[in-house]
Amino acid sequence: MTVQKLRISLVTLLLGATLPAVLLAQNMRFLKDSAVSHFNDQDVAMMMQNMDDALNDTQAPTSREWKNSASGNAGKVEVLSAHKNADGMPCKRVRFTNHARNGIVGSSTYAFCKRSEKWMIESTGSK
Repeated sequence: MTVQKLRISLVTLLLGATLPAVLLAQNMRFLKDSAVSHFNDQDVAMMMQNMDDALNDTQAPTSREWKNSASGNAGKVEVLSAHKNADGMPCKRVRFTNHARNGIVGSSTYAFCKRSEKWMIESTGSK
C-alpha cells in the first residue's frame, strides 16, 4: 500500500468511510450509513484535495467546498481556528461536513497540527 493510499484510508476511516464488510469486522456498524461511506474514489480524492487546500491556506477561518457532479456527492472543509500547540507547532481546528447524494449528511471536527511538514490529526487535548 502506498503512503498516499494509506493516508486516504486513514482519513476516510476517521471521517466515517469504509466498506460495510470492514465496518462489521471492526464492530463499527455505526459508520456504515455515514455520508462518506457512499463516496467513490473520485469523491475521496476531491475531499482530500479540499482538505489539503484548506489546511495549507494561511487564512483562518477559511472554508473550501467541493462537489462531484458525476456522483452527486459533496463536502465542505472549514478551518475554524488556528493556534500553536505547547510545542510551538501550528495547529488548526477543522470541521468536515459531507453530503451524500441520497441525503445523508455528516459532520465531524478535528484538530490538526503540522509535524514534519505534514498535517496530522492531533491527539486529544488539542484546542
